[in-house]
Amino acid sequence: MISVSKLFLAVIRAFVNQTEIEEDLKPHFTDEVIEKLFKIAKMHDVLQIVSDVLFKNGLLPQNAEITKKYQKQQLNALGRYLKLEQELQKICELFEKNAVEFIPLKGAVLRKYYPEPYMRTSCDIDILVHEHELKRAISLIVSELNYKANDTVDYHDVSLFSPNGVLLELHYNLKEKRENLDKLLVEVWNYAANTENGKYYKLEEPEFYIFHHVAHMVNHFLRGGCGIRAFIDLFFIEKHLKYDYEKLHALLKESQTEAFYNTALKCTDVWFSSKPSCETVDLVEAFVLKGGSYGTKENRINVENNVKGGKLSYLLSRIFVPYNSLKYKYVILQKHKILLPLMWVVNIFSYLSPERRKRAKKELELHKNISASSESKMSAMLKELGI
Repeated sequence: MISVSKLFLAVIRAFVNQTEIEEDLKPHFTDEVIEKLFKIAKMHDVLQIVSDVLFKNGLLPQNAEITKKYQKQQLNALGRYLKLEQELQKICELFEKNAVEFIPLKGAVLRKYYPEPYMRTSCDIDILVHEHELKRAISLIVSELNYKANDTVDYHDVSLFSPNGVLLELHYNLKEKRENLDKLLVEVWNYAANTENGKYYKLEEPEFYIFHHVAHMVNHFLRGGCGIRAFIDLFFIEKHLKYDYEKLHALLKESQTEAFYNTALKCTDVWFSSKPSCETVDLVEAFVLKGGSYGTKENRINVENNVKGGKLSYLLSRIFVPYNSLKYKYVILQKHKILLPLMWVVNIFSYLSPERRKRAKKELELHKNISASSESKMSAMLKELGI
């Protein structure tokens, strides 16, 4: 019996290679499997991809409710893409007109590598501006495009909302709160390339763009999940983007992400090119498919148990949060590191709120239920990934 997970990967394989699903697999796509695939695809934000492949292969049952659900999601993805592109164009024109240097990020760049750009969905628009230009950029977007700004400034971006509901994450840095990544990510403007789209419209140089994508994948792994879409992205990047191999690997080596990158490529070879699997790829596959696009708390806790050096160390790190993490929660620490012990006390007292106590109790239960076998597998995977 072929698992639904393997059938899901077969669908993705057909999409990235623009081929039909293997004939010997088609009989396994029963109505029950089609229903289960919907849930998995939704977790990984690839419903439009799965819908397209199932339709082209004649595997969606006629006039069934599940077929209507798939078709609706495909139309939603197209509508979302058109809205995002319209807003992105407005912002680009606004920044170009007002001499604001900017770099479109993530999906805004990636989708051109897909067979159809709307197939690469995004929940928002990500754009980077210089930190010293952040206030002016926000003011322009609010006054000229009628966006509403969120008053909260995150550690690397500000959220703004268009009149038609599109979320813009306006970045002023690319930090991931991880020193080995951030020491290079802060150098992004040194790797900004001119484009034909305008004087102030920049793009990350190909090698830095790939490194940035890998760094983002690493961060998602360490937070408990990295969906299949990131691997689809990597597949299309490798297929279409011309880059200097030596320059890329210098960046990966400096950021300690070379092992992760090489393993991620092995995964794309196995999943999308039907090459023989291995134990490491099997471990990554289980982790990725279980976590979906944003991971699970169980995965995150299991990862952090290993990264912190055991369950006790992890629990202590949740109480005495390291400075490099706590400084983003309590901004005063960025100027006055000496206040760290006081902020530990403040953080501990925050657990007295009913909502925080409830979350902490649930986390402790998940923590207790992680088996030794699960911890061992996670340790083996993280070791192979170099994280």
